[in-house]
Amino acid sequence: MKHLDRIREHIVLVRIAILALVATVLWTAFHRYGLSTTRIWADFGRVGHRAALVGIIGGFGVAGSQSMRWWFVTSPVLRIRYRDALAAVLVGNFFNIVLPARAGDALRVDDLSRRAGVSRATLFGTELVDFVADKSGWLPAFALLLLTGVPPSWMIHSLLLAVGLVVVIAGIGVALRDRLRAAAHQRDGWIGRLAIGITANHPRRLATAAFVVAAAPWLFEAPILREVAASSGVQLSFLQAFAVLTAFNVANIVPTPGGVGPNEAASTAALVSFGVPSDRAIAFAFVYHATQLVPGLVAGGLLLLLRRVLTARRRQGPLQTSQLV
Repeated sequence: MKHLDRIREHIVLVRIAILALVATVLWTAFHRYGLSTTRIWADFGRVGHRAALVGIIGGFGVAGSQSMRWWFVTSPVLRIRYRDALAAVLVGNFFNIVLPARAGDALRVDDLSRRAGVSRATLFGTELVDFVADKSGWLPAFALLLLTGVPPSWMIHSLLLAVGLVVVIAGIGVALRDRLRAAAHQRDGWIGRLAIGITANHPRRLATAAFVVAAAPWLFEAPILREVAASSGVQLSFLQAFAVLTAFNVANIVPTPGGVGPNEAASTAALVSFGVPSDRAIAFAFVYHATQLVPGLVAGGLLLLLRRVLTARRRQGPLQTSQLV
């Protein structure tokens, strides 16, 4: 219990530090760029209900496509239905919103390990593969959207960097392939179990996951972001919307709960670079991010509550359960 109390205290301290950092950044931005709270509130009002509704519906769609990728990657070691994968992702997103450093992903692994009887190390191996697949999906999505126009120069640099990282990761995978397979075959210790998760997918299946399945969330969310922006009075091309989405995701490097703060700062900077007024960019960034947090907060929270209620009823036994009914 003392150990748990220390963990809770650390989480509270991290949250306080993050809030202080976000407040400092916002205060600096307001004074540095001469932003007006009056204009920002006016821009919030200009967003409208339609933009928020489109964003929320799109958020559920993004969660669904991300769940498809995760289910596809983990299915060789975790035999669950897609709807169970979707529920796990939504609950994990709920904890990612309320806890820092994407702790929800670790809690999802721990929960599924206990429920499905699969090693945590093996599931962490599949999580690692899913993370690489997610970032690799950016490449084909960007390649397709290049057909719609000319990207900003910094995205070309990002493309070159992403290609370089994929080549390096692929090279490391090829170099370690035999060792990983040997470790997976031995199934000895956490390294062996981790290797099972990493090598569970055949190379062709990995390529499909990285360049087909993982591209879907990127290609789905970019038009959603563009539509929400248009409903808010911000006109973006498909490539510009994809650039904002890219900045939005890169900001997740900063381990704040739900990405609040860094995500808004990164997407605002991208919008300002396209000529969007600072006040309107900030208002849109906060509203859009809020709509993307709704699926995890609402659906994930309700699923978590429902699971706890059902677990409590099972523990009460059939007699007490019948009396409750």
